[in-house]
Amino acid sequence: MVELYKFRSSEQRVLDEGNTEDVVEKIECGNGIKMYLKGHKYPVKGMPTAEALVAINVVKKILIWWVKTFAHPAMVPLVLFSLVGHKKTIENIITDIRLTLKPIVLPIFLKPEYRDPGILELEKLLSNFFNELGIDTLYFPEIVAHVFEYDSAYRFRLVDIMSETNVDKIVNSPWREISKLTKLLIQREGAYKEMKIKFKMLKLLLLVALLHPKIRRAFCRAAGQMDISKLQYDDADKYWALKRTDYNAFGKSFEERQKILKNF
Repeated sequence: MVELYKFRSSEQRVLDEGNTEDVVEKIECGNGIKMYLKGHKYPVKGMPTAEALVAINVVKKILIWWVKTFAHPAMVPLVLFSLVGHKKTIENIITDIRLTLKPIVLPIFLKPEYRDPGILELEKLLSNFFNELGIDTLYFPEIVAHVFEYDSAYRFRLVDIMSETNVDKIVNSPWREISKLTKLLIQREGAYKEMKIKFKMLKLLLLVALLHPKIRRAFCRAAGQMDISKLQYDDADKYWALKRTDYNAFGKSFEERQKILKNF
């Protein structure tokens, strides 16, 4: 096929990431989707379609734009001021985001039986957090969760840092623990400078938000209801994390992980 354009679109790059020469031998559905690839001991979780990848890429761009906007140095004082009357402010922002993203992502929402248990736990955490604040977030937690459902790069990073903590640490010292986990996330990021920038901005927003007593209490109550084990490594996740080249999972380089993989 002749390529007409000078640059590939970001959507095409996303589709290229999903291309694989591996042969799918079996697909299991129920309690998540698992693809068994020829020559691999453990299954790949999820089965992103081309349409889903393109839609999720748009969703990520919009969510990241909001993060960048509020994490800008000039905006941080405004964020702090807005949090004083947090409920209505947060509800208005989430409503705007939800109304923008809903028509994009609604057609690719998965049925619960095909959802990853860990990502369902993340969705529950978000839902419980906003419920504790008394904020209506129809579809918003589900929209955010589906980013991790379809984007394995984001999911692996989430699983990696959640495997470094437990519920007691999060509930008893939320600011300190989130600071530690986001620091690990930034340190373990690979060659993608843009990803490090995104995570630094996300860290700033989370830590600023946790300064507000009501938000901190709501977060701790929601985290206390979480089954964090579902968001931590199992053997299949460990196997594929050892093979990733874009992120230093377990805090180890790709070369170090290849040595571990030989005996895994």
